[in-house]
Amino acid sequence: MEHLKQKYWLILPLFASLFIYTNSLPGQFFWDDEAAILMGPEINSFYDIIAMMTFSFWNDLYNDTRQSYRKGVYRPFIRISFAIEKKLWEDNPFGYRLTNVILHSCNTGLVTVLAQTMFKSNLTALLAGLLFTSHPVNVESISYIKNRSNLIGTFFFLICLLMWIRKKYFFSNILFIISLFAKESNFLIPIIISFYILIFQTKYEWKSIFIHIFFQIMTMILFLIFSLTFLKPLHLVETYELEMIVSNVNIALRFVSTLYEYLILLFFPLNLSVDRTLPLFQSLYSLKAVTFYFCIILFIFFICKLKSYKKYLFFIGFIFINLLLVLNLIPLDSRPVAEQRLYLPGVGWAILIGGIYNELIQKIQTIKHLNYYLKQVITYTFHFTFLFIICFYSFSVINRNSLFKDVLLLWQDAERKNPEIARIHYNSGIIYFNRQEYNNAIKSFNKCLKLNAKYPYLNMQLGKIYEIKGNFESAINKYKREIELYKFNIRAEYMLAELYKKINNYNEAYRHFYNIIQKKSDHRDAYFQLGYIKYLNREYDLALQFYKKTLEIDPNYYESFNDIGLIYFNQKKFIYALDYFNKALKINPYYYTGYYNAAYTYQILNHHDKAIEYYKKTIDFNYQYYAAYNNMAYIYSIHGQYKKAIEIYKKVILLKPDYIDAYIGITDAYYAIKDYSNAMKICKKIIKIDNDNKYAHNKIKILDSLK
Repeated sequence: MEHLKQKYWLILPLFASLFIYTNSLPGQFFWDDEAAILMGPEINSFYDIIAMMTFSFWNDLYNDTRQSYRKGVYRPFIRISFAIEKKLWEDNPFGYRLTNVILHSCNTGLVTVLAQTMFKSNLTALLAGLLFTSHPVNVESISYIKNRSNLIGTFFFLICLLMWIRKKYFFSNILFIISLFAKESNFLIPIIISFYILIFQTKYEWKSIFIHIFFQIMTMILFLIFSLTFLKPLHLVETYELEMIVSNVNIALRFVSTLYEYLILLFFPLNLSVDRTLPLFQSLYSLKAVTFYFCIILFIFFICKLKSYKKYLFFIGFIFINLLLVLNLIPLDSRPVAEQRLYLPGVGWAILIGGIYNELIQKIQTIKHLNYYLKQVITYTFHFTFLFIICFYSFSVINRNSLFKDVLLLWQDAERKNPEIARIHYNSGIIYFNRQEYNNAIKSFNKCLKLNAKYPYLNMQLGKIYEIKGNFESAINKYKREIELYKFNIRAEYMLAELYKKINNYNEAYRHFYNIIQKKSDHRDAYFQLGYIKYLNREYDLALQFYKKTLEIDPNYYESFNDIGLIYFNQKKFIYALDYFNKALKINPYYYTGYYNAAYTYQILNHHDKAIEYYKKTIDFNYQYYAAYNNMAYIYSIHGQYKKAIEIYKKVILLKPDYIDAYIGITDAYYAIKDYSNAMKICKKIIKIDNDNKYAHNKIKILDSLK
């Protein structure tokens, strides 16, 4: 196979990558995709791109509860790519998925080039490219759009390394700086390059390259200092997550167990799942652990006997260094093991296996006591075995791509493979909840509850379902249980307070909203709700204090301006009321409630032209706002424009067939134009709606007297 021309061995893995990921293109957005892409920041000018490069932007992004970024994350390129694509593709997931597939194909090409550069072997490059592009653990990085940071980060990582190997040191330095904007973990590049220098570059070269490696190391140190200073601290798992993963586990045991799990996934990618447990060794000296150590030592001993052992040792180092950050020395999040973290280490694995395979094939050809035909049989057996593995990998990729088309299928697959993980059942419950399949959601949440009675947000989610189903008592109990377990779960307490407000238990609602501002003094919405409750109780001075506190926290909170306007309206300070209604409308010119309140205030002041103008704006932004139509019809009536009023009253009745005020208004209009027949019909309709309506009965008597 060494006679293959360069264009063939390079193109084949590229076509393979496009082929096996074709069925991922018709998928949908799911899970964190919607938050990261559809609700993510947009680019409207060049300054927006610059803003996305700043640390403060990423701190703000972390604080946005709709987003899913961890503390310490800094990945401007992925945000910029999503924002640009949003302009091109809008909410069509096909384009975003296509970009991921193209990026993976580019990375596949870089893997083949790196392998060829290191081993000067077309066969090694071909094998490495095919192994990398078809490895099933990569699916999570490609078919899950949000994980694009792995693709972009790897792209710049490999180009930077290639430039160094080809002695383009200046370009390697520039690319290293650029790579830091792709993924923060690319700060490891100088460590990989230092390892390369140690193995391959002579002492004579060290003088000429010292300035370049020194530059990269200093850049790495400065980046780490700035990241730790200006970004939020790296997110460590909470206590409840530690209990689920590695509670009270020796760091060394955790480290070795995680390394074992990742290496097993690289060599034997079976039973893949979007979520998985970390099977810990019983001890560092258990039979399983000792066997693992022995296999590693044996493998390295075997490597050292091969001709290209230095190259193999480099790629072993490549794998280990890139795994170092995810070996649970410090648990970074609630997933102790994740397949997506093997994307870059998988580069080293693919080239390592490709190189060893090629050297073994060459060794077979040099064994003297084997005849030609036996050598050919062994060689082709190796090739067919390799081909079978590639086909198996490709089939696995295609199969897993189909799961990533529907998030429910993905988590159902995880439930089948890892039913003992509480988080999987919780996530399935969330999916059912979002699809309004509440009974299925309750079943999944209850499975999670059995596995972990203290699972965060679980009781809150059950409370939401019971509230939707109208079982308020159960909902209250679940919210209270969530707060009992996690007293700083402000979201759960806010939902409990909202429920109390919903069932008109304002004392309890007030108590819980007040608890929230004790825990979080800048909680804008809690202050607003406290103001609203005091407004309902006609305690206007206290209500004003809370509303003004809301505006201190958020000067653009137009609802507070509106409600302050209502307070002044009720105090008959109509000019002040109008001022605040118009402040609300200045902030949000589409706020139809503000237009209605201003219109009604103008109506009270007998500024009917202004009132009509604002009622029309109310209807422009909410054509179903029947009260605006009704009041507008009333104004036309008092100005003698009865026919116009009648047409508008008819619209009100169409929008709200049981709205008595509209029937009374249209009756008076018909009566005013002496259309007694229609007036009588409307009165009879009023009695059908409200048999005891005095207005209708009195009007019928008057109309009867006119016959």
